[in-house]
This record gives sequence, structure tokens and C-alpha cells, in this order.
Amino acid sequence: MKIGLVTIVSPGTNYGNALQNYAAEQVLQRLGAEVCTLRVQWNPSLSGLYCKRAINRLTGCKLSPKQAQWRQTCRFLWFRKKHLHLRDDLLRGKNPAAEFDFFAVGSDQVWNPLWWDTPGKRNHFLLQFAPPEKRICMAPSFGIEELPETWKPVFARELRQFEFLSCRERSGVPILRELTGREAEVVLDPTLMLDAAEWRTLARPVRVPTGQRYLLTCFLGDVSPERRNGIQRLANERHLTVLELQNEAFPALYPSGPQEFLYLIDHAALVCTDSFHAAAFSILFQRPLWVMRREQRDMPEMFSRITSLLTLLHLDGCAVEMAPDGLFLAGNYPEAHTVLNAEREKSMDFLRKSLHLTQP
Repeated sequence: MKIGLVTIVSPGTNYGNALQNYAAEQVLQRLGAEVCTLRVQWNPSLSGLYCKRAINRLTGCKLSPKQAQWRQTCRFLWFRKKHLHLRDDLLRGKNPAAEFDFFAVGSDQVWNPLWWDTPGKRNHFLLQFAPPEKRICMAPSFGIEELPETWKPVFARELRQFEFLSCRERSGVPILRELTGREAEVVLDPTLMLDAAEWRTLARPVRVPTGQRYLLTCFLGDVSPERRNGIQRLANERHLTVLELQNEAFPALYPSGPQEFLYLIDHAALVCTDSFHAAAFSILFQRPLWVMRREQRDMPEMFSRITSLLTLLHLDGCAVEMAPDGLFLAGNYPEAHTVLNAEREKSMDFLRKSLHLTQP
């Protein structure tokens, strides 16, 4: 059985994106499939990095990007080359429908049309290029609370052709019900389908500059002075050093790739984040966690991705607007992991059903 995975292969350095791609391939391989990820966009920014690096080496001119940024990019490139099976059929205008038995769309925000900047993405992420009987869902996410009206007819027409429907967040269920008149199953993000021990085999150690216990922040959106002060106050109270993963002011951490990201979360005394995947890995590694609403202007609300996971795992209490004094979620989640094990089996059952496989 050969499966083409259609997901977001980020042109940048997005930890969750790279790791969910890896996990999705792993999960499908466990079902006996040969898996390839079909990319849907080129990466012009990396081409620019290559050109600048080459010119720098040939001429000695300082045209290369910052060393930390370059090192991080190289780590992502190396990770994708070593651990993913990428193909460019769709990018080159080739239709691979005849070569594959199934095409899986997901996970990540593959059904968020707000970032579909080319007609090709609509074709690819709704699997329009594939026969209906070959289309399956793998925890796709809309990433938004409501689908824009202009997109509803397109989604309704294409999604009705899927035999089975799933989504990553509960907020996607009513959207799919409105579009298709059918009930979708909420399944796990692929990163949660692998356990902590499996992820630790992939992690790569990082030499933490302070050598002390640390509070790790990982924010994809803006960080207000109030939030930053609240985090620093908490760190002071607990005698922790604040390390900011996404901040160039921390040159020892900024080049971290996906494998270093895993290690840093696993060894943090506390994780503060607005990232779905940073929260997911904190739960997997049973780390103390504060998860916060993203502070980002002129962007649609995407917090449902995180709240859906926290509700599912009975961890609603860690969702806070800011970092107020005294609120702390311990890093031992026995109930959450009991629920997680049951959800893993449910999610695997959905994939077996979609692929017409019998139970093991």
C-alpha cells in the first residue's frame, strides 16, 4: 500500500510543522504503508540563503544571513532530508494519482484557506487531483472558528466526496456538519500518536547556557510587556532562568532545530507558550505548562486548537489570558495520559477504517 501525504511543508523554521510531518509519516508506516510527503510549495527564501552563502564563500563578502539563522535553517534542512520522504510531483505539475493507493490530507492547518495564496493549494489540500475513493483525512485543521462564506461552496463540494471525515479540533465538527451534513470524528494530531519514549530517541541534547533550571518560552505571536513581566516574575519566584526559544537575543538557543526543540521542552522546569505543538510536547513529556492566548493583531482567533486539546485531556485549567501570580500546572498528568492512550487507539481505528484495513 502506497500513500501520498499532503500536508504543509513549511518554507521556514516551524518546529511543530516539521515534527507533525515526521509523526504523520511514522503513523502511516505502522499501518504497513510506504509513505511519501508531496510538497505543495517551493521555498524561495531558502534559495536566497543558498545564493548568499555561496557568494560569501567565493568572495568573502558579508552577504550571508546571521550565523544563528543560517545554522537553524541548516538544521531544519538536515532534519527533513534525513527523516522525511519528500517528493515534488505536485509542484512540478505531475498528477501522481495513478501511482498511489491513497492520499492523506493533514495534519496542521491544511484546511485554512486564509493562507491559500495560489489556486494550486486549493486543488492540493482538498485532494481535487485524486479520485474520491483515494481521499482520506488525517486530523486536518481549519485553524479558524468559522469558514469564510466565499469558501463554503468549494469546501462543501469537495469534502462530500470523502468517504470518512475527521478533524483535529472540536470546532471543526460543526463546520464539517454545515458543509456536508455529516458528523466528523475528532482525532489526535499525529505528534500525540507517538509516546514520549519515541520522541526522546529523536531529541538532540542542547547545552543550556546557564546550566540551571529554566523556564522555556515559545511564542509564535507577539509578547506584550505585561505578559513578559508576568513570566519573569514567576521565574524569579521559582528561581528559574528564562530562556526564549524564538528570540535572537538568545544566540545559543535560536539555531535550535526540531530535535533540539524536543530536548529543550523535555528538560524545562516550566514551559510558557501560545503554540499548539509546544503545548502538545509539554504534555507528552509531562512538563509543567502555561499555555496562553496568542497576542497577534489582525489575525483570526486560533486558540481553539489548543483549548480543544486541553479539554480533551482534562487540562482546561492551564489556559490563561496572562501569567498571573500563583497559577501553576504541575507536570504530572496521569489522567491526561490515560485519556491520551484511549484517543490514540480511536485515531488509529479511524485510519484503519479509512484505509479499509482489518483490525490487527
